[in-house]
Amino acid sequence: MTSSTWSTSFKLATGAAAAVLLAGSSVLMGANPASAAQSDCKNNFPVRGNNNFCAWGDTNYGGTIYPVFVDMEVGNPCINTTGIFNDTFSSIYNGSNHRVLVYRDADCEGQSFMVHVGEAIPDLSTFNDVLMQGPWNDQISSVRPLS
Repeated sequence: MTSSTWSTSFKLATGAAAAVLLAGSSVLMGANPASAAQSDCKNNFPVRGNNNFCAWGDTNYGGTIYPVFVDMEVGNPCINTTGIFNDTFSSIYNGSNHRVLVYRDADCEGQSFMVHVGEAIPDLSTFNDVLMQGPWNDQISSVRPLS
């Protein structure tokens, strides 16, 4: 191997190693998904007081974001997730000041579980509530904010 060939090989190997290190550091230093969810939920809908219950169409807070303005609806017996919102939630974050019950069926009927203030659930397909009612991905049809 000539010195110029060795030098080129060394530069390529060093460059590849640096690329791997940089890629690894960006993964390690990336934003926490729950923090991203909180930020998206609060910053995308500030007109409602930054206190929303938000859901996303994909896991890990990806896809379309669906805000449910529970702070504006406390005392309302039920908020149905009708139309394009119905049965589409794959991850959720409760950025409101209220606990929220989510239900499988419309009109706040059927199986339900509590989402506490500040709670984030990145993947409803693997989430199983304390009653072991099974995965909740694409299953939520209504929500009820509690005081």
